[in-house]
Amino acid sequence: MSRQELAEAVNSWQWQHEKVRDYLDENDIGSYERGDYRWPRQRRRDGLRAVLDVQTDAELGFYRNRRPRSAPTTGSESEQHRLAPEPTSSWTADSGSGAADSFSSDTQGISPYALEWAQRVRNGVADPARNADVAVVEVFRLQLDTAKAVDGHFGAAAALSTARGVVDVVASMIPSVPEVVRRELSMLGAEAAEFVGWLYRDLADAALANLWYDRAMEYAQVCGHLPMQGFVLLRKSQLAYESGDGYRVRMLAGAAIEGPWKLSSALMAEALLQIARGDAMIGQCVDMDTATRQARDVADGEDVTLREASCWIEAKQPERAAQIYGERLGTSGLSTRDTGYFRARQAVALAQSEQPDLAAARALEALSTSVHTGSIRTYGAVRNAHRVLAPWHARDTVVALGEALNSVALPSQQLPR
Repeated sequence: MSRQELAEAVNSWQWQHEKVRDYLDENDIGSYERGDYRWPRQRRRDGLRAVLDVQTDAELGFYRNRRPRSAPTTGSESEQHRLAPEPTSSWTADSGSGAADSFSSDTQGISPYALEWAQRVRNGVADPARNADVAVVEVFRLQLDTAKAVDGHFGAAAALSTARGVVDVVASMIPSVPEVVRRELSMLGAEAAEFVGWLYRDLADAALANLWYDRAMEYAQVCGHLPMQGFVLLRKSQLAYESGDGYRVRMLAGAAIEGPWKLSSALMAEALLQIARGDAMIGQCVDMDTATRQARDVADGEDVTLREASCWIEAKQPERAAQIYGERLGTSGLSTRDTGYFRARQAVALAQSEQPDLAAARALEALSTSVHTGSIRTYGAVRNAHRVLAPWHARDTVVALGEALNSVALPSQQLPR
């Protein structure tokens, strides 16, 4: 395989087995081959071992950075403890050297290795030109992963400070770090800024979401990461759908497909469905059966059924959408927040299919999740379902939904702009 083919195979493996989208490319593979990076993140190592059919990281030439020579060791000490440990912390990111201080705030009395890592991060932030390395970048990447997990279960507001803090750290360090670190740090900045854009999207702030997507695009261009640029364009297309701008939905999805990069199978399928959805929004005649079949073929086994369901709503065939939602939402793999959002979309499809009682029941389920996660996007979808249910406004189930909507108070705290 070429470097790019290997990168794409690893990305596909991560999505199939971990449900994680990665943007490994030929430049990353080259860095591993040259030994610039000795210890990629675990999911990448797992993917490389699986694709290359080897059993250990050592067979790939990967190893953790060893502790300083002055660190005490004994003959009986295990290899695991002689190598730098995986960093863990409950740190919430901030900017500047204060971030490194907060990283170590909970480490007293826990482990000398945690303290060692806290000092390493503090040194890297305080003097990036001399002390920042890829291992320090990976510590901040762990915080981004933590923010993503928090978002899925507790909502955007709970994850926003940590995610924005990661971007702040990137911005403070990137002017000074060595060239070998700059690309990895820029890539982290792109991923974190895109995620912040997503959080503002879930908080129904389209203007800030677009601003952060633009910032993610800038970081992706700085580090020359082409697939990430295509992904951000697809995200902006999805945001345009939520704003009701069918022309931008189609234009941005087309740009994601036509750019000088190769999208993963799943993202290519999503982009094709976005084009079909945009065409339907602006009144174009769309053969949705052909469009969804083509997307499934391109997806190469990846599940894009929830995207298909939205297309059927736009194609004025809500019965097919309701059926897809009913089948897919009965399986696992979705976060709490995403399940709530798609429940609300299911309620819209059911209401359009003239099934008011079931639609109201599903909308109430989605509303409960919206309150739990603070998802204003989901709340808006429930409101939309209630509007579609207007012809049945006197039914008990619809009355109960309206009362629940009027009684809900979503989080109103001031969020960072």
